[in-house]
Amino acid sequence: MSLARAGDTRWSSHEKTIVRLLALYPSVIDVLDYIETSTEIGAHRSQANGLQIYMKTFNFVFYLHLMKHILGVTNTLCEALQRKNQDILNVTELVKSTKEELQRYRLEGFDSLLKDVTSFCDKYEIEMVNIEDEYVDPKYRRRKTGITNRHHYMVNSFNTVLDLQIQEFGNRFNEVLLSIVEVSSILILPELRARPCSLVYASFSGGSQAYCMKSLHAVRKILVTQVALVLGMSCMNL
Repeated sequence: MSLARAGDTRWSSHEKTIVRLLALYPSVIDVLDYIETSTEIGAHRSQANGLQIYMKTFNFVFYLHLMKHILGVTNTLCEALQRKNQDILNVTELVKSTKEELQRYRLEGFDSLLKDVTSFCDKYEIEMVNIEDEYVDPKYRRRKTGITNRHHYMVNSFNTVLDLQIQEFGNRFNEVLLSIVEVSSILILPELRARPCSLVYASFSGGSQAYCMKSLHAVRKILVTQVALVLGMSCMNL
């Protein structure tokens, strides 16, 4: 197993990178230690030392596990949106279920995340923070913050990150867009073609059934193409 290179637009590659980093964590630390002790280039030695220090902190482990969960939740949806032959109705259900899962995780997921982080820190002897102690801002250590570590990591970090993700879902996949997708699915399903065709037929005085069906196919093709394009762009911009 090796670390996967994260792609620019493929979110699944980011998830794989994080999962492999967690699995290969001790090996990554060993490599950084080797670089620090063996290289003669000062900049590389300093960079390796800085990465080691940060990767051995509770802060790093916390955000790594948080991103692993968020990318895991959204990965199925992103893969579906990137497929050329998409089941549009299935995609709308995935959008809704993904948003609901993010909302549920925001309300109920902090303690389970903290448990995973604690377990990882214990396994690799990373110093834990006392979650009920007062939070110390690393930039202003002498300044009183007036909040606990729990408040900082749950409210300022966990809730804030998930709120941004949920808000982005609302912006990219709003109710109007999902309604359009659901309507378009009626045009896709063969067993429902007769009904919309009769509506099109009624709107043309003296029109033929064949003409109406041809018009329906044209509308369906345009609508499905546009919806797929919008959904694909939405996924890439998440």
